[in-house]
Amino acid sequence: MKLIDKEQMDIIRKKHSEAKKDFKNRCFFLIEALVSGDIIYADIEKIEEDICKIAHIGTGTCENPHEDWIEDVEKMFLKFEQNGLL
Repeated sequence: MKLIDKEQMDIIRKKHSEAKKDFKNRCFFLIEALVSGDIIYADIEKIEEDICKIAHIGTGTCENPHEDWIEDVEKMFLKFEQNGLL
């Protein structure tokens, strides 16, 4: 178990606050959470697929992102947040 000091916790809270404001930030926050190892996936291919999907629509380079992908990202963010993973 990692212990987090006050300064690190303040940084995390700031990131979380920023992530709630805009879709692109939520995407980057999710990717960071997924690659940090704090969230355990049973299926490595699924995590790779999720990261690619989030990166594809989160960077803003996709001119016409799939609505279902956007919805998936929003649901994932809420699910992780509600479960205390973000």
